[in-house]
Amino acid sequence: MNESAAFGGVPETKFAGSGTEDQKGRVGARIENNFVNNRAEITDGELKRLRSLEYPKQDYEKVAIADINKALNSILTEVNVEPFDVPEKNIYIIPESLVREVNGEGSNAFALPERKSIIINAEKYVHPRERVEAILHEMIHLKGFLSMEVRADGEEDIRRVGIEAHSTLKDTSGGPSFKHFIGLNEAVVSELEKRLLPLILRTNPLTELQYSQDELVRVRRIASERDIPESEIIFAQGMDSEKDENSQWSLFPYKRERDVLNYIVDGVFKKNPDTFTTRDDVFKLFLQAHFQGSLLPLARVIKSTFGSEALRMIGMMTPKDQESPAKVMQYLKKNIC
Repeated sequence: MNESAAFGGVPETKFAGSGTEDQKGRVGARIENNFVNNRAEITDGELKRLRSLEYPKQDYEKVAIADINKALNSILTEVNVEPFDVPEKNIYIIPESLVREVNGEGSNAFALPERKSIIINAEKYVHPRERVEAILHEMIHLKGFLSMEVRADGEEDIRRVGIEAHSTLKDTSGGPSFKHFIGLNEAVVSELEKRLLPLILRTNPLTELQYSQDELVRVRRIASERDIPESEIIFAQGMDSEKDENSQWSLFPYKRERDVLNYIVDGVFKKNPDTFTTRDDVFKLFLQAHFQGSLLPLARVIKSTFGSEALRMIGMMTPKDQESPAKVMQYLKKNIC
């Protein structure tokens, strides 16, 4: 059996640019091979080092990866995308030192769209529930829409990944690259992650993922003391007193960006009661844009609800600027039709 068939299909990459069909085909074949034979693409020296440092996947991680694939494949089918499994071997759980070699001072968990890989910092995501959350988040990214630009001179670059749009190679000739919808892209991924994680945890039979009564008490205490919804807290340990040096807890990411996303969803839903039966019908447009690549239906309803400049403003929202979600929210509230 072809190995790719065992994974339920291979993710499709779309292409744009002046490159020939042969050039685009070679890039597509390389990306597909990265997906199917991920570790074969690593040099012998790197692979030897990786094998000596990589954390072996624990049983709860293996179960979670299978469950995440199943849950996301159901969504892919719903938005008319051919489902596929992210192979377990494409997920690398490695020490922080190795993460820094790959990503400098960047994120502690990230997906590499062209490499079809996921990197998780094992020293950052220690608690099992937080580890599963990171894997889920990056698998949503990796299953997202991917479009590449290939030029006749052989240059290539990402054009779209999920909802995030990159500047074209023509635009960046002699100048810096730029990206749009980074914040919205993360908002959609983290909102879907927040919806799916309870299901993934609930169906996992391994006890290390389940809440104890003591932890539930800690979650409620944190939520009350810090005015945080309980549903935002992934795990809480320690916290027997305010001075407990071993206390640790974590929240779902991109809360500000998710607030903007949910305000958009609410606004579109209220403005179009004859088009959308539920809020989830509106959110489905974001899922279609992320997984299928179809931005036009989403762009239309945003413009009709918040005005012609709304997309430009939303596109500027980025996690690198902590003030940008508040600015976008302010704009949307002023301009809702």
